[in-house]
Amino acid sequence: MQNPKKKILIVDDAESNLIFLSELLTYACGYQVICANDGVSALKLAQQELPDLILLDIMMPHMDGLEVCHRLKQLPRVSKIPIIFITVRSDIKDKVAGFLSGGVDYITRPFDSDELIARIRNHLEIYRLRNSLEKMIELRSHDLQEIQSSLDQSNAFLVEYEAPNKQILSLLEEGVIKLNQSGICLSANEAAARILGYISPEHLIGKYIQCSQHGIKRSKTSIVPQPDVFLKPTYENNAYWIKQNGDLIPVEYRTQPVQTPNNFPQVTISFIDISARKAVENKLYRLAYQDDLTGLCNRSAFFELLNMDIERFKKNQTNLAVLLLDLDHFKEINDSMGHTVGDKILRLFAEQLVQIAPDTNKVARLGGDEFVVIISGFYEPEEVKHFCQKMLENINRSYLVESSQIIIRSSIGVFIYHDPQHTAEDVLINADLALYHAKDNNRGGYCLFRNEMLDSLAYELEITQDFIGIIDRNELYVEYQAQFDLLSSRYIGAEALVRWNHPKRGLLMPCDFLPIAEKRGYIKEISDWVLVKVIEQIREWRDKQHSFGQISINICAKQLADEHFEEQVRSLILAYNIEPSDVVLELTENVLINTSPRTQNAIQNLANWGITFAIDDFGTGYSSLQLLKRLHSDKIKIDCEFVANIANDSKSAKIIQALIHLADALDMGVIAEGVEDKLQVDFLLANGCSTAQGFYFSQSLSADQLEQCYF
Repeated sequence: MQNPKKKILIVDDAESNLIFLSELLTYACGYQVICANDGVSALKLAQQELPDLILLDIMMPHMDGLEVCHRLKQLPRVSKIPIIFITVRSDIKDKVAGFLSGGVDYITRPFDSDELIARIRNHLEIYRLRNSLEKMIELRSHDLQEIQSSLDQSNAFLVEYEAPNKQILSLLEEGVIKLNQSGICLSANEAAARILGYISPEHLIGKYIQCSQHGIKRSKTSIVPQPDVFLKPTYENNAYWIKQNGDLIPVEYRTQPVQTPNNFPQVTISFIDISARKAVENKLYRLAYQDDLTGLCNRSAFFELLNMDIERFKKNQTNLAVLLLDLDHFKEINDSMGHTVGDKILRLFAEQLVQIAPDTNKVARLGGDEFVVIISGFYEPEEVKHFCQKMLENINRSYLVESSQIIIRSSIGVFIYHDPQHTAEDVLINADLALYHAKDNNRGGYCLFRNEMLDSLAYELEITQDFIGIIDRNELYVEYQAQFDLLSSRYIGAEALVRWNHPKRGLLMPCDFLPIAEKRGYIKEISDWVLVKVIEQIREWRDKQHSFGQISINICAKQLADEHFEEQVRSLILAYNIEPSDVVLELTENVLINTSPRTQNAIQNLANWGITFAIDDFGTGYSSLQLLKRLHSDKIKIDCEFVANIANDSKSAKIIQALIHLADALDMGVIAEGVEDKLQVDFLLANGCSTAQGFYFSQSLSADQLEQCYF
C-alpha cells in the first residue's frame, strides 16, 4: 500500500507566486498542493484539509502572515502543523517575529528552488517523526497508567500479605524491593533483580542499593529519598539507579511505608525501567533543541540558554556577551559547489567554533550559515575584543572539503549585555545589527554594538520605505559636476550625480541613500533611471548644438550583471540618436572585481563601439593589476580621499604619483576627484595629472546652470 501524498497548503496573495510554488511542489516533488490567497481562506482550509505543512506569505493585506500563524497556533487540530514563512525581507526583526509567532523556518524571495524543496522535506520529516514519537509516548503512557493502577492494588496486597504471596511477587514485571532505614535490601522480586542486573532476588538481599544524582556516576547516594518516605507514600519519582555492574539505569518509582510489629521503619519501592521512554524523550529533545546538521544547540535551545544567563546577570551582574557570526559569501559556495559541500563546510566550521568557544554548550546554529556563541565571566569589554580576534584567527581559514581547499571568512557582531530591560530577542537583534555593520565595514572582522546603530537602522528602514514609488513621485533629479583640463582651465565634460529631494528630509546626497538602495535592492531601479535621464539630457544638448564634452554616468553592480546590459546601453544610445563617444561609463573596482566573462565581453564590445570606460575611486577598493589587465578601461579616477591628504600625508602623495605613473604606462587617462585648492592643482600638474573635478572649480550644477556657465 502506497503512502498518501504529503499535503502542502500555500498561502500567498500574489497569484504568480501561487502558480510557481504549486507547479514546483506538484510536478517536481509529487506533493498534493492546496492554495489560499488570503488569511481567512487559509484558516478555513487548514482546518478542513489538515495539511502536513504550510507555506505562508508574511506580507499580505487585511491579515498578514504573522497574524494567520498566531491564529493557527490557537486551533488544537492544526496547532502543531509546521509553518514556513515566505518573505521578501530578511531582517532579523522579521525572523524573530516569525519564530515567536510559531513558525519553524523562513525562506526569502526570489526563491532558490533547491533550498525551498530541501527545507520543506526536512520539516515534513521532522513533523512525521514528532507525530510518530508522540503516538508512541501516548500508547506507552496509557499502558503505564493501566499497569500502575494494577500495581498499586498489588503492592497494597503484597505489603500486607508478603510472606504467603511471594510467588505472585516474583511474577510481576515491575520491580519491587523492600528496604530498611539504612537503604539495605530486605526482599526483592525477580523483576527487581533482572532490572538491576542481579542473577536472582537472593543476590539483592543485604545489598546497599544506590542511585546517582543528576545521572553522574561519581555522585552516589542511597536510593531511599527523604526520611518522610517511611511515613507517607510518594508517587512518580524519577532517578538514575546504579546496577550491579556500575551502569546507570533510569527508573520511575513509587514508595509505600511498611508497618512492622517492632516499629522498625521500612519502605517498599515499586519501580520500572524507563530507558525506552528516556530514549524517546532524548530523541524529542534533539528534535526540539539540537541542530540536526551540526549537532549544536538550535535556535530554541539558544534562547533558553540566553534567558538563563540573563537571569543570572540580573541576580549577580555576571558579565554576558553574545557573538553572532555568519559566513561571508556562503550563498556563492552553495550555488557554485552544491548544498552537499555547503553542509560539510558548515559542519567543519561548527567543529572549529566548538574548539575555540569558552563553553562548548553555549555554541548554537540559528539556521543557514548563522551561528552564535554566548560568553560570560569576563571583566572588561577588551577581553571580548581579544576573544573575537582570536576566534577569527582560528575560523577564518582554509577548509578541506572533497579534496578542495575552500577559504572561509566569517564576520562577527557582538552585543555586550548591560541593561536588565533587554530581552533575549533584543540581544539577538542588536548583535545582528553589529554583524550588519561588520559586513559593511570590514568583512572578515568583528564589530561591537553601539546605540547609534539603532538610529542608523531606523533611518535605513525609513529611507527603504520611501524608495517605494520614488520614480513615480519625481523626487530624484540629476546634477552635473564639471571636469577641467588643468593646463588650460578649459571645461571638458561633467559627471552626472543623482540627488533626492526627500519630502521630509530635504536634499539627500548620494552617500545618504545609495548605499541603502544597494543593500535593499533598489539600486538598479535608481541607476537605470539616471542612465535614461542623462542620455535624454545629452540629446537635448545635441539639439541645441552645445559642446558639452563627455558626460560620465555611474553604473552599479546590478546593471553590469544584467545579461541585457550591453543591449540596454546600445538601445538607449540608438533610440536617442547620440554618439557612443558622448558617454563615459564609470565603474568602481568593487563592482568590477566579480565580473563574469560575459560581462567582460559586454564591456569590450561597448568600448569597441566607442563608449569610454573609467574605473572610479581607484585605489580604495580591491585594487588589482590583474583587474587592469583583464578588463578594458580608458581612464582611472583618483579618489578624493587621497587628493585631500596631499599636503599632510606623504603616503597619499606617493600613492597618487604611483597611480599617475601606472596610468601613463598603460596609456590610460587620469582624473583627480575632490580638488579643493590650488596646492592640490599644482601637485597634480607637477606629477602629470592634467584633468580634475572638485569644488575648486565648481560645485555640482543643474543642467541649465551647467549650460549657462560652460557651454
